[in-house]
Amino acid sequence: MELARLAILLRQNPNILPAAAVKGAMGLWIEAVILCGECAGLSFEELTAKFRNSRQLAIERGKKANQARWHDTLELDPAKQSDPARDYLGEHGLCLKRVDKVLEHVRKAWSERQHPLTMPQYREADAVIGRKVSNGKTIYLIPRFLLEAAVTISKNNRKRSRQKSRAKSSRQKPVK
Repeated sequence: MELARLAILLRQNPNILPAAAVKGAMGLWIEAVILCGECAGLSFEELTAKFRNSRQLAIERGKKANQARWHDTLELDPAKQSDPARDYLGEHGLCLKRVDKVLEHVRKAWSERQHPLTMPQYREADAVIGRKVSNGKTIYLIPRFLLEAAVTISKNNRKRSRQKSRAKSSRQKPVK
């Protein structure tokens, strides 16, 4: 009876004869029995590794890469004049001396890159900026990708401003 049900489920062409459908189901059934015998000694982890598809692998790789992005942080120390976060920004053309300005740029970068489906607890940038306390002082841990985004946004804003300025000055020049 199970074989007949399997044959009905697997029958792709409604014009195929029932005997041919049962023959196909029987072949599949035999393959399944052989496979069960081969895999009987495998653990659940080994089975999932053997049979997971490329989509699942891509999802897992993406999760690992995303976790790595979040753990790649640079320190922003309010007690110092220079720290890895400000040095990074300075190397990429965004020289900010004050901690509040760095945080302002990071918050802006986070708000501009947010997806509408972002979980509510991560909608504010302060929720994604890490903190650690060292000798009673708070040190901010800012993900590098947010610093990269802050640099990109700043460069784009400067570019737009220059374009507007050029357009404005070209309109104001009298034609002789």
